[in-house]
Amino acid sequence: MAVHVRGPTLIAFYPTVTQAQLDSNEDLATVLDDFSVHLSAGRDSLLALGFTIVDHPPGMIRVIEGAVARDIALAPDSADVGFVFVAPGRRDRVLYGVTTGADLIDAGHKFLARVTTR
Repeated sequence: MAVHVRGPTLIAFYPTVTQAQLDSNEDLATVLDDFSVHLSAGRDSLLALGFTIVDHPPGMIRVIEGAVARDIALAPDSADVGFVFVAPGRRDRVLYGVTTGADLIDAGHKFLARVTTR
């Protein structure tokens, strides 16, 4: 699945699981629930900052900016949940694991304030 980036974008990555997997793995269920709750808590503020929010499975993320495509390789030994901030002309920022809504908003502000390019 490719992510088309036209402006600041937050890619939320997490595994797709079945209800049976959640029922049999309490830790996974807790992580995904916390991930969802914190993302929901920061969503409105991130949208107000101009971010588009996209869901994506973990693994390789193909980003398309105009006519240019590139891949973001997530660390194979990392958590299967996290976030990637991307925007044209800016260096990507990856956050692994569950992040609170307030920390996501803070990271979004910092990402937009950075002037470094890839």
